Amino acid sequence: MKPPVPYFRSAGSGPAVVCLHANAGSSGQWRALMDSLAPRFHVLAVDSYGAGRSPAWPLGVPVLYMFGKDSPAPARGVARVLTPALPRVQVVEFEGMGHMGPLTHPELVNGVISGFLERHRPFHRADVLQLAAQGSLR
Repeated sequence: MKPPVPYFRSAGSGPAVVCLHANAGSSGQWRALMDSLAPRFHVLAVDSYGAGRSPAWPLGVPVLYMFGKDSPAPARGVARVLTPALPRVQVVEFEGMGHMGPLTHPELVNGVISGFLERHRPFHRADVLQLAAQGSLR
């Protein structure tokens, strides 16, 4: 069974720019930015599962949840809720960093993300970009 495909907005051509919304948002928040970048870039904005026009989160899809040990307490609470709720969740808690880990420790965070994507190849971003280029994501 193929996983449900999230909804994407796509505009322009050229090097790719991917816009991701926060939990309470949708891809619609990026419309103005997409319009301004489209003359020079291929801009993709995704609706996360359960947001905007995307389907609900499929429980069998691999999930990576990362947070720093120095992050606010709710980060650990989210991890405790996700672990029993999503059967394929991988929780990574980074020692010595807070919620800004992707900015303060990009090599470490990128390494974990790259490893996760390689282990779960059918959900790799290159596949998503290829589907978008083929017009399969609308």
